Amino acid sequence: KRLFLKRLKHRRWCAQFEYPRKFGFVLKWDDKAGEGIIVDQENKSQKYLVIREEIGRCYHNHKTLQRAEMVEFSVTNEFDEVAKLHMAKNVTGAHGGYVKGSQEYRDTMLYSGTFPKRWQDTPEEYEKKVGEWYLCKKWRNT
Repeated sequence: KRLFLKRLKHRRWCAQFEYPRKFGFVLKWDDKAGEGIIVDQENKSQKYLVIREEIGRCYHNHKTLQRAEMVEFSVTNEFDEVAKLHMAKNVTGAHGGYVKGSQEYRDTMLYSGTFPKRWQDTPEEYEKKVGEWYLCKKWRNT
């Protein structure tokens, strides 16, 4: 019953926006640029651009998205001229939940010593990682 009430509250919250909500998966996330690409779940050829400021619910101050994470977002008619993609606004986890955040950022926080509590992280205090071996192009199947 509690889960039903939570989803009902989320649907009512979504109804106040003029743009429809859709589900999709994170195709790519660039942490340095703070932007990524989301693929629509129903129409897999449709892609949307998301920026860091549009991530709504995250456990960290430094908001990131995990690749292949399922997200829910509002589809807008705003168009980014550089990426030539429509913008995704108000990105949350599925059914209004929290997004996981990128594994690279969580590992950086963990390797720096103690893992911070929720919303108490500052990305400037962690050393910048260039990337792991599995992020190199020759190891990916793309």
